[in-house]
Amino acid sequence: MNETFFYFKNLKKKDVEQEREIHMLANKKCELKKKYDCELNKCSEEQQRLADVFLKIMKSEADDCEDNGHVSDSTTTASEGPELSDDERKPMNSFALASKVEGSRKRKLGPRATLGY
Repeated sequence: MNETFFYFKNLKKKDVEQEREIHMLANKKCELKKKYDCELNKCSEEQQRLADVFLKIMKSEADDCEDNGHVSDSTTTASEGPELSDDERKPMNSFALASKVEGSRKRKLGPRATLGY
């Protein structure tokens, strides 16, 4: 601390003010950098979790397709895939179902729908 005092004492008054301002700005820069790094890490952690969830879903859907005997390759089309009976069909993944229904409008069912018209 004494070294700093003597250092400031030997400088002119204007230089002292500039030196203090430089130190203040350097400290502020350091604080902002720490805050930025912290926010950047939070963002990347959230993105990493979302990516992990997405990969798990994609992997489970790929495993389901392989379990059903349907393997996608560039030489076959969807119509050439294995024929599945109603018992063999698995219900759609709830995440995929929610994403498809979320943007669509639901149709109101009236008395005609219950009568089979």
